Amino acid sequence: MHLNFSYPKKNSLAGRVVARLLRGQIVDHHIIDLSIGSYRLAAYIHYLRKRHRWDIYSMELKKNTKDPVQRNATYTTYALTDECIEWAGTEGQAYADEVLGIENERINRSIEPRNLITD
Repeated sequence: MHLNFSYPKKNSLAGRVVARLLRGQIVDHHIIDLSIGSYRLAAYIHYLRKRHRWDIYSMELKKNTKDPVQRNATYTTYALTDECIEWAGTEGQAYADEVLGIENERINRSIEPRNLITD
């Protein structure tokens, strides 16, 4: 395990992914699509592993689909080990707090009532 990692920019999608991982979340493509609207989770995981040296655990799972031929789909989940989260310590949690705070501010700004011009 690499314990010499760095953090991506706080307002980046990779930052939003690693913030969730630092919170102990297990993420997959569906979760990331719903929470940040991106289909590129594998690209962010690759970037975090290679550029920022995060030791992200991956596990392939199978799940039944709604396909009438009863097909199973294989998908991957990603997480950080407890050891990695502990190693990131208060700095990692502060980073996650800031990233998720920025995200919440942006969400709140996007749903504020707009001043509408009426006749």
